[in-house]
Amino acid sequence: MLWLAPVYLLGGAATIYAKRWSRWSQRGDATDNTLIFLFWPAVDVGVVLWHLSNALNGAEAVGRIDMLVWHVLKRKVDAGEKGKLYIGPSPETEPLARLRVVDFTTKEIHWIRVPPNMERVEEALAWSFDMAEEDYTPEVTA
Repeated sequence: MLWLAPVYLLGGAATIYAKRWSRWSQRGDATDNTLIFLFWPAVDVGVVLWHLSNALNGAEAVGRIDMLVWHVLKRKVDAGEKGKLYIGPSPETEPLARLRVVDFTTKEIHWIRVPPNMERVEEALAWSFDMAEEDYTPEVTA
């Protein structure tokens, strides 16, 4: 499984700068807007720099990189009219599953984290409302 090597959770540097010198950090410690993390070739450098330039601190930057990598390495499990269900790697012990749904009134895309054992969009959507799939019957759908 691919994961960042220089994060402070693993005892390494929290940030690696372009000139290859590193900065050790504690949670909540402020960082520059120009920091670069070690990453693997599957991730676009421009996207990584954009995410990091908007991060408030080292811990937030690590979280943003985790999500960026998840988006690159995710795979689709199911798709339907109500949304798309994806699963991908996570630095946690189990894979990370997310349901992608679109709010049809505002056209906003929402990502809902669901348990990794979900196999169908309808099941994940019902779970997000704390219901069983057979109990989830909305009166109005888009």
